[in-house]
Amino acid sequence: MRKAILMSVVGVGLMASVAAAKRDPDVDKTLKREYPDAQTQVMNTKEINGVKVSFVNVKTKDGEATAQVTEFGDFLNYGLPRGKEGPYMQVVKKNTEGLFKDPPADVRVFRQTQYVVDMPGPEGKSYQATIDAVGRLVDMTSQRDIERELAAEKQTPATGADAESAQKFAKQYYPDIQVEGVYKSDAGENIYNVKTSVGNIAISNTGQVYSIREMIPKEEMPKPVSDAVSGMFKTDKINKVYRNELEYYQFNEKTPAGEPVVVRMRTNGDVVKVITPSAEEEATLASEKQGPEGGKPKSKAKKSAETK
Repeated sequence: MRKAILMSVVGVGLMASVAAAKRDPDVDKTLKREYPDAQTQVMNTKEINGVKVSFVNVKTKDGEATAQVTEFGDFLNYGLPRGKEGPYMQVVKKNTEGLFKDPPADVRVFRQTQYVVDMPGPEGKSYQATIDAVGRLVDMTSQRDIERELAAEKQTPATGADAESAQKFAKQYYPDIQVEGVYKSDAGENIYNVKTSVGNIAISNTGQVYSIREMIPKEEMPKPVSDAVSGMFKTDKINKVYRNELEYYQFNEKTPAGEPVVVRMRTNGDVVKVITPSAEEEATLASEKQGPEGGKPKSKAKKSAETK
């Protein structure tokens, strides 16, 4: 399934891949794999959590997108070029009508890459650590949450035209998968879990991917992820490792004062993040004013004394 999942679901134009700047071979390989006939341009590189990340612009016949690729050839996140019409835009319209006063602007579709490491804890408990592609721990899940998730997956097999349509889209996007069953997902009204031999594809009956989960060997974890795991946990006790991709929409709204707001929303309408530039700037300024222990900034006299 790994080979299948790495295949692009993006419709692309017949343009040659180009780069404005010299790029790492692994970055180039990843971009060509996901956007085989697109025009790609590395605009900038930045170190995130000690990992060099390339920020890339992508142009296709279906639209433009952006991607963030690590030096190890793994996506931190990447965009899926989509036209202004079609099923994807209809989903956004359905999820936002009656919620926002103004219709969403500059709608884009992205996927975020995460790795989930399943391992035992003390007293027979189990935990799952979620780590992003640059090795940052973003979540820890307890045994109770894991059991709840597993219980949701063990539902009665779904039948009917909608379930068949969801499976058809999953096979269309990932031809190499071996489907073991289709189940109704609790993620949303029209979302189904297409169970495979090594994971799960949560997908709607109209072809929108909610999430992809694929079990991988421990040795296939990218270096930033394996370094984070070995630095924080007892690696000899790892049970399973999954590579997850979570799909979300990103669009713009405005506050009553006219300030731009960026909203990130999942396929089922769940809002996962709201970004207000002024609020983030204030938080950054506040953190910069804090002393090393979170207290008041050191006085000039104290700072001077410490540097003698």
